Amino acid sequence: MAIERRWLTALEAGEYLSLHPKSVYRACRAHRIPYSKAPGVGVRIDKLELDAMLERMGISPEEFGKSLKSEK
Repeated sequence: MAIERRWLTALEAGEYLSLHPKSVYRACRAHRIPYSKAPGVGVRIDKLELDAMLERMGISPEEFGKSLKSEK
């Protein structure tokens, strides 16, 4: 049984959302993705909050990534 991590790095969140890590950082700065920032650790994205946000929006992780890419 694989254990799923709750806190994702920008790289892991990017893979989950089909985004480049820099796009994840931009979305965090724009408050489009729920995140926390810890000194010495950096930005971490809470997967449970991210999934809840996506469910409220009614879209899949891939669709969220596509929507951010189309806004450029």
